[in-house]
Amino acid sequence: MYAPIAATNAFSPSRTPPAKRFSPDDRTEARPPAPRRAPPKVVRPAARLYGITRSSNGVVALIEADPKIPGAEFYRLGDRVGGDRLAAITDSTVVLQGSGGRVVLRLPEAPRP
Repeated sequence: MYAPIAATNAFSPSRTPPAKRFSPDDRTEARPPAPRRAPPKVVRPAARLYGITRSSNGVVALIEADPKIPGAEFYRLGDRVGGDRLAAITDSTVVLQGSGGRVVLRLPEAPRP
């Protein structure tokens, strides 16, 4: 059954395509699955990280995330920032985790003299 396939030079320039596509065990060719559409992206106002500091109560991040409140606010681990949860704070980044996935906010680079 597979002998004609093995005997054929698939890379020959004079090769012509077969009249019928090969299907193992003579099964009918299945239609390829339809491409999956990505879920629509949720458009939310961009959060901006202004600073990170340690206090006697732990690490806090200064983030501007709520367009209804002018300026930035302090957030701690586990707080809600927009619709996401503040999952991690490092020395230069903040990680927000939500239904839209993971978002990493970075401190802006300081200008070099």
